[in-house]
Amino acid sequence: DGATGPPGPQGDPGPSWTLTTPSFNTDGTMVVNGTSGSGGPVTSSQGAWLTSGNTAANSNYIGTNNAIDFRTYSNGIERMTIESNGNVGFFTPTPTYKFQVFNNADIGATTLGSFSNDGISGVALSGVNSSATNGWNGIEGGTSGTGAGVYGLHLPTTGIGTGVSGYSNSVDGVGVRGARINTGGIIGWGGLFQNDLGYTGFFGAASDIKTKKDVNGIDDALGIILSLNPVTYKFDMEKYPYLGLNTEMEYGFIAQELAEILPELVRVKKLDKNACKVQNKKSLTKADYEEFAMVDYTRIIPINTKAIQEQQIQITELQGQLEDKINIDITNLIPLRIIASPTARLDAEDLFVADENSKAYVIGVLNQDNNGTLEIQTTGIVEIEVDNSNGLITAGDFVTVSNLGKAIKSLTSEWVIGVAVSNEMNGLVKVRIDIRFKQ
Repeated sequence: DGATGPPGPQGDPGPSWTLTTPSFNTDGTMVVNGTSGSGGPVTSSQGAWLTSGNTAANSNYIGTNNAIDFRTYSNGIERMTIESNGNVGFFTPTPTYKFQVFNNADIGATTLGSFSNDGISGVALSGVNSSATNGWNGIEGGTSGTGAGVYGLHLPTTGIGTGVSGYSNSVDGVGVRGARINTGGIIGWGGLFQNDLGYTGFFGAASDIKTKKDVNGIDDALGIILSLNPVTYKFDMEKYPYLGLNTEMEYGFIAQELAEILPELVRVKKLDKNACKVQNKKSLTKADYEEFAMVDYTRIIPINTKAIQEQQIQITELQGQLEDKINIDITNLIPLRIIASPTARLDAEDLFVADENSKAYVIGVLNQDNNGTLEIQTTGIVEIEVDNSNGLITAGDFVTVSNLGKAIKSLTSEWVIGVAVSNEMNGLVKVRIDIRFKQ
């Protein structure tokens, strides 16, 4: 009825023990210690990260095991975020890219930061200024030392690559490509500008005598210049819209033609056909290289200079000959015919109408001057009677001499009097005098 029975027998008292202050091992595991009989020490199976540092094992890590971002705070503010998708952001809780620094935070230690991409695509470092009204650059470099503020290096010694590459989506912008080490082929670039190039001040090329050897003069520079084919043209913008080509009419040479005469001035290089394509920071266009024949126009300047010097010597000699023309006997010569002399000089005696056997001694054509007086014309454009047994002479044909001193189309490598500047008409053809051995 609610009453309780007597207590049962009392057992032996157990051992007495107390806990001591828990401690952490250097690997982060926690140890609970106690007095004798406590069964201690007890060590945890999992570890913690210690503010004094851990003696880590391969299995240790700090982070999350689920799809939750890992965040780091200081002064109560989130400073670094590693998103569950792997993006890392400094001073931003929502990084857009694999690595993003927001605002003007400083990175680094000795080198202020190093970025490497060992993959087969993508860039190692991207800097974008997204404000259309901000006048600062996306990436800048500066130095107070003796090195470069911005320096780019293509590390392999062969293959395609560019040390520093830049271009503008705007037609008024400037693209620049920088230093490249290349001890292999010739298709790489030390510097490349695709689109307009502007500079102020001195633009120099290495020309110091100490850099040169085997220095020689230029032979027959005038002949070289006369062999060239200057043309006007426009670039094919439909075929290569993003190569950075000029849209206006150009003056120049066809590289393949120039290479036949001056191969040292032409090299085959690779250009990125997408270099000037409009880009945006989230969708960059992959480079697409193609080989193109390129011309170094500046290296024609010494040849032009020597050609002018050679031409001046000819002018001086001809002036002397013209001063003596009063003594030249032309009574046995025929107008509009090619004339020769035994010494291939105008001041020689015994001038005669040239034929196939005296091509190397041709000096000019018997024409009339502005006053209607017959004279031997040795320069400029002349009219010559035609022998069309080798076919009709058309503009651009090399012209040599036939029997009886007439103009005939040249079909072989031989001495010529010049190049036709018009098609033959009414038995006559206009020829620009250029007496030389046709190559």
